Amino acid sequence: MFYNEINKVERGLFFQTGAAWSRLRKVMNKVMLADHGSINSFAPDIVNINSDVLRSWKEKCQVVDDRKWIIDDVKMELCKWSIESTGYMLFGDRMGCIPSETTPESDSRAQMLVENVANMFTETSRLQVIPVKLAHRLNLGVWKRFEQASSTMIQLANEYVEENMMKQRNLVKQNSIMRKLLGFGSLSEGEVSRSMVDLIIAAADTTSNSLQWMLYMIAKRQDVQLKILEEVIPLFNNPGDLEKIHEKAPYLRAFLREVSRLYPTAPFLARTLSKDIVLGGYLIPAGKPIVLSLFTTSRMSKYFEDPLAFKPERWLRNINKCPVGRDSAFASLPFGFGARSCIGRRAAELQMSLFIASFVREFDSSLAYDVDIKLNMILTPSRPIKLNLKAR
Repeated sequence: MFYNEINKVERGLFFQTGAAWSRLRKVMNKVMLADHGSINSFAPDIVNINSDVLRSWKEKCQVVDDRKWIIDDVKMELCKWSIESTGYMLFGDRMGCIPSETTPESDSRAQMLVENVANMFTETSRLQVIPVKLAHRLNLGVWKRFEQASSTMIQLANEYVEENMMKQRNLVKQNSIMRKLLGFGSLSEGEVSRSMVDLIIAAADTTSNSLQWMLYMIAKRQDVQLKILEEVIPLFNNPGDLEKIHEKAPYLRAFLREVSRLYPTAPFLARTLSKDIVLGGYLIPAGKPIVLSLFTTSRMSKYFEDPLAFKPERWLRNINKCPVGRDSAFASLPFGFGARSCIGRRAAELQMSLFIASFVREFDSSLAYDVDIKLNMILTPSRPIKLNLKAR
């Protein structure tokens, strides 16, 4: 917020409040949350992007032999994938972060966007230990790096949005979130454009971070990996099933929930109270921020049996082992809850489900080493996740 204020940068949905936020959110809900078919229709294109990503891993990662590879840092690779797949859903076109059969070389501008998004989040984490305004006033290196990365990132994202906005005006693109939002006629091009920029930036770090923990657990638990493989293989025989992967693959869906419970990308949920409330016998006045530690509640035995054990089955409704009740489900809220829940939830769930399905279909994976948790602004591994891959 401080960066936006001093640089006079207008931002979209994520930085709005009050009536302006409510009006914008209502329209975006119709496309990104209420209309399941609108989001699911991107499934075939996301699968194609996944194929390009996995092929590129074989070509550029460390080769053990003709059927084995090592990925040294999966997070940066997933950041590229996240921007590419999110960009396609927003604009109906590839952004160039991932080489494809028609474009064998990745776009240098796209690579610069990926790098600056990663740098911005890195410096944001470092700014948690010092007041932002003080860092700015003292012109500290961490602030200068944050400001440079943010400015470059926003500029590049704006360029992509403006180029695609022109295509929408010329009726070139058919299926895209941008086109659907403009089609309602109640939002200005500026409002849509600014929200597109925010979605690109937000998805780059959050979705890729969640997915790296999922790949970590798949590689760590061979039994889970094989269950997912058995469930998803038949879906590739019918593209229509991939569009409904969230309902056609219940074990995969439970796997996503369990990883998100133990490794929530956003470990804290913060809200500013609109009215006085009494919580745990304490009066908390309106206007005060309140923070819920999802990392804590999702690992409490009060809410989950054997809470530190990784058990996707606890989320399966047709299995009586480790059932998760309604109250316990609220102890783990990876996408938040209520009016300000994550606007990109359905898109992220589709993207991650399809990538996991594509990944286990292509590779038998294992861990090069274990990692610990590092609690920053988001929950990250203590060191880069390194995967050993073997072609199936």
